[in-house]
Amino acid sequence: MTRLRSAYDALQQTSPVSAAPDPLIDAMQSGDRISYHPERAPEEIAHFHDVLPKAQAAVAAIDASFAQHLEDWAKRQMRSNQPPSNTEIETRKQTRLDAVARAHYQADQAGK
Repeated sequence: MTRLRSAYDALQQTSPVSAAPDPLIDAMQSGDRISYHPERAPEEIAHFHDVLPKAQAAVAAIDASFAQHLEDWAKRQMRSNQPPSNTEIETRKQTRLDAVARAHYQADQAGK
């Protein structure tokens, strides 16, 4: 759960270019649902094992297309009324690239 939460937090840092996918949020919240209804733990654990690969695939899909989305975002930033400097854009891009890489790693490590 901690790794999934870390992946979620990392993807939150990519806004507005990307966001955490629903399967990741679903898997991340499994622990919360178990704590709210411990009597449903077996069903929730089975659901977790079902949704975890979907969450990992969804994060990988973001990682696969993220660079292009980031470039599009950077171009829009440069066309804004008060465009940031090239250095600032590059820093923001690198921060978001690092966040996606961290999310991908954390999602891959979840369940190991």
